[in-house]
This record gives sequence, structure tokens and C-alpha cells, in this order.
Amino acid sequence: MDSLFIAIDGGGTKTDLVLFHHSGSILKRVLTQGCNPNDFGWQHTEDVLSKALSALMQDAGAKPEYLFAGISGGTVGNNREIMAELMKKLVPSVKHVSNNSDTVNALSSGIGTKDGCVVISGTGSVGFVRIGGGMSRVGGWGYLFDKGGSGYDFGRDAVYYALCALDGRGGPTLLTQLLEEKLGGPIGKTAIDLYQEGKPAIAALAPLAFKAAAEGDAAGKKILAENGAELAKLFNVLSAKMNADVCPTVLAGSIFRDWDMLYTYVKPHLLRKHDFIFPDLPPVYGSAVEAAALAGIEADESFKRCFAASLDTCTAEKV
Repeated sequence: MDSLFIAIDGGGTKTDLVLFHHSGSILKRVLTQGCNPNDFGWQHTEDVLSKALSALMQDAGAKPEYLFAGISGGTVGNNREIMAELMKKLVPSVKHVSNNSDTVNALSSGIGTKDGCVVISGTGSVGFVRIGGGMSRVGGWGYLFDKGGSGYDFGRDAVYYALCALDGRGGPTLLTQLLEEKLGGPIGKTAIDLYQEGKPAIAALAPLAFKAAAEGDAAGKKILAENGAELAKLFNVLSAKMNADVCPTVLAGSIFRDWDMLYTYVKPHLLRKHDFIFPDLPPVYGSAVEAAALAGIEADESFKRCFAASLDTCTAEKV
């Protein structure tokens, strides 16, 4: 088989695309900005993907026939149907198209196409469980409606407690110093600028909550406790749906980089046992696993090794 495949991992902050051979060998990789249609609107999503796909396929030679796109916000409402039509429009040569949430990418990057659960906590947060090939979503309703557990939530809460300290609604907190160092000015002024900079800029402040908590700051520890409890709700619903003695659960996203600390706040709320899995390849590998499956190709160890080796040597083009 000499067919070419396209795998897309589209998040709220960045989009990762690879063109690869059936062996798993990457021919080209493109990185660009986020493409969540719920955050930016469909015109932005189409513009970003159109430009990135054009760059990906430039000088490719053969036409890609298989495509899987895992896009943040891709299963909300009728977004899945809209995204499928958009993919067919942007890549007319593709004969087999599938698309889903970017959570599928993370899940498949950790456990292949087997049944299991995944929770992503990056800019946003969402959970999925896969049983017999069927996917069930928990959360992922976006920053306007979800309550906690995402990078945005951690970052917003850090600003909140610093502002409370500023105007007397709360006690002093290390977060004030950390935020002012990060933002380059008094929190009473720089916080207003975050309205213009938007959700990604606020989510980028999440590590400050962890740093404050590690230093014993009461507000930092409260942020981890509150958001840890919300994440535990995701784990509990997913594991109940899975109904296994030990639930294989893939963790993906920047918030889980400090999992050892966060787990202290999550663990008391868990109702079932979990085998927490941290993928050793980026989520776009999971998208490649799903794209290969469209052609009946199993992403075995040989496929994974080939993908990983070419990923290390492939210089991503940024558009």
C-alpha cells in the first residue's frame, strides 16, 4: 500500500498536522494556531486549516486518501458533521474521512484503539470513554459553562485570588508577586489587559497556582483543591461508564505535568481505581493511529517506532 495519510490534532492553542506513509513514517509536519470552532468561529477554523493543509500537501507528490481530524470542540452540537464536510472540501483527494474531538487523539496516543478513558486538561478540559469503539463525552462544554479543572480555570483563579487580596476580599497571597512578575506590572492594571489577550493568555498563568501551592500559599492550595475536585468528577463519571475494576485512563495536557502534586487533591474524591497513563508521543500520533485504522492498518510497535523516529528528525513547518 502506497497511500498517504493525514492526521490532525487541533486544540484551542495550536494545531499539529502530519502527512505520513502507511508504515508510520512522517513525510511532513506543520504547526499552526488553534482551530477550535467554538472559540474562534468557523471562518477562522476554515482559514487556519486551509492554510495549514496547503502547506502540508505542497510538493507531496501523491494525493492523500485517508484523513483523521481530532479537533477541540469538534463534537459539540452538529460540529462533527460540519467538520467532516470541511475536510472533504479542503482535501478533495481524500476518500476516507473521519473526525472527532481532539480527546480521541490523546486516548489513542496512549492505548491505541483499545477501550479506555482519557481526560485532557490544557487550555480547556474534557473527558471521554471509549467502549466497543463508541465514544461518550463528559464535560468539555467550554470556559463559559464548565466550572473547573482546565488551564483557564487555574489561571483565572490565580488572578481572582490576587485581585481579592488587592481589594480586601481575601488575605495576602504569593500569587500577587508571581503574577506581577509574570505580567510585568501591578495586578490591578495588568489583569485588565488579559481581557484583550483572551483565554490562552489566562491559561498560561496556571503554573503559577502550582508554584504558589508548592510554597505553601493558602490561595494556591485552595485553587488546586477546588480544581482537583472538579477533575475527580470527570474521572468518576468516566470510570462508572467503563465499569472496570481498574480503569485505564490516559492523561494529556499541560495541567498534568504537575500530576504528582495535583493527584494529592484529586485522590480523596475518586470512587474507583485508575491506571493513569501518560503517552510518550504527542496527541497527533493518536490521530495518526485513527487515520491508519481507516485503511485497516494496526498501529503496532513497528508503526509506532517508525512514527517516533521520523518525528524526531522531521522539522515542523510553522504557518
